[in-house]
Amino acid sequence: MTSSKPFLFACALLFSTPFLAHAGSASASFQVSVRVVNSCSITADPLRFPDYDPRSHGVTGQGQISLTCTRGAPVQVFMEGEQVLRNATGSAVAFTLSGPDGRPWNDSSSVSAIGQGKEAIRIPVKGTVAGGQKAPDGLYSQTMVARVVF
Repeated sequence: MTSSKPFLFACALLFSTPFLAHAGSASASFQVSVRVVNSCSITADPLRFPDYDPRSHGVTGQGQISLTCTRGAPVQVFMEGEQVLRNATGSAVAFTLSGPDGRPWNDSSSVSAIGQGKEAIRIPVKGTVAGGQKAPDGLYSQTMVARVVF
């Protein structure tokens, strides 16, 4: 003979469930908030000029600044550093940097952009070395700093 205890237990559970649902309830509302702060990260690709012959009309090179900033944040990018390349003996070759609009780009002028959230903003940087500079052969370099203000 089969025991009826499991069946009786299932029936008791089934019929008592509606009574539990009407046992009462209460609720409370609460505020949820977050403060979004402006932030930016910046990276810079090297700007390399092709080989330069001072007897030529000059050379140009291309680099790029990449920004990832809070969506909607207005930003300005400045170039800091002397726009002069030097070799190991101190000889110099002057260069200029310009932004996408072709205007000079240095520590007193900037390029503006609006943050796009996770989508990177890519800003081209053009460098120009004018022809006719009197410099001995060798490797010339300079470290520039791209600074973003937001």
